[in-house]
Amino acid sequence: MTNGNEPINAVIEVDKVGNPVKKHLGLTKREYFAAMAMQGLRANNKLMLTAEDAAIQACNDADALITQLNKPTTNE
Repeated sequence: MTNGNEPINAVIEVDKVGNPVKKHLGLTKREYFAAMAMQGLRANNKLMLTAEDAAIQACNDADALITQLNKPTTNE
């Protein structure tokens, strides 16, 4: 299951004996998917979207991708 609130690249630093000391979460999967969608939307000058409309569409696209990724796969 893909959780959009999970980080795409979590990094956990450990001390010399292996105890976690620092955690870097970075972007969530949803933020990353939305950024990629927005990049495509803004690159397409023919759409003539405002930044706000592009952001809304990018978030909708990210949510749709997460929903689709969580659907069971079929083995054909």
